[in-house]
Amino acid sequence: MVRVNLIPPNQLSDQHLIAEYREILMMFGYYRKHQNLSTSSNQFQAARFYHDKLLYLQNRFMMLRNEMINRNFKPTRFIERDGYPEEHWNDYQPNDFYIQEMKQRIKQRINEKPTWYRYRSEYKNPTFFEELMR
Repeated sequence: MVRVNLIPPNQLSDQHLIAEYREILMMFGYYRKHQNLSTSSNQFQAARFYHDKLLYLQNRFMMLRNEMINRNFKPTRFIERDGYPEEHWNDYQPNDFYIQEMKQRIKQRINEKPTWYRYRSEYKNPTFFEELMR
């Protein structure tokens, strides 16, 4: 399963921010190899779901990258349009149901390891992230 967290990057822990950045890069590599994917999956986190929403992923990637820079991380990668079918470059607007579901999943993960997650390199408790995502 791949991570596209749907919520604004400034609401993510450092770990979620970096993981999503890396996984979007991995999805683009996968799409380059497997350009004939079907959109039959309706699970919003599935790689198949996003294969024809590359504009959304590229924009999301740039938002993640900008937030990483804002937090003094040093991302070095970019996503280029070359090599992907033009018909796959569509945008996407996640609905409120999926956004709320994603917030619940993130809260659950944070509560499973309440002393592990950081924000701007400082450890924060689960309540901090709950407030951040409101």
